[in-house]
Amino acid sequence: MSQPTGDETRRRLEKGKKCLQGKRDQDRRFRELVNSLKSSLSDSDLRDILSRPPEERDEYGQINNPDLIFQFVARKHQGHAVEHDEAKEILDHAVDYAIRLRLLDTNGFSRITYRCQQNGWKCVVSHWRTQEFILPEVFQNIPMIVVEEDSREPSDGFRFEG
Repeated sequence: MSQPTGDETRRRLEKGKKCLQGKRDQDRRFRELVNSLKSSLSDSDLRDILSRPPEERDEYGQINNPDLIFQFVARKHQGHAVEHDEAKEILDHAVDYAIRLRLLDTNGFSRITYRCQQNGWKCVVSHWRTQEFILPEVFQNIPMIVVEEDSREPSDGFRFEG
């Protein structure tokens, strides 16, 4: 097997750089869409999304209904089409951030963990550390939101900071 020539090596490096730059651009667009969406989700939007039954979700608990997904996620961003699977991920990340942002301001809130499905629902577990914890109204009576006392010592982990 012969070694590539200098020109071949340069072409391969250029091709690799273009692929890497394309991936960076895609990741940047993803983050931009998540960041813009997480702050624009109203309590009503969040409640609607979180209340969707398992039949409208995939095996990971993400919304799989394209009509609902594209109510919140733009179909195009910076001239690039946003495909269904990417839009699904964007919505899921934005909802996660929106949940965390609302819970951070709640007295007694400790942390969030996730559970695999329970009765068909992906469960978001809100842990509390003090008796003063009251789940915000937006999350009350939603099957996928579970509240549990936090049994960890305060130094066992870190707290999400938005």
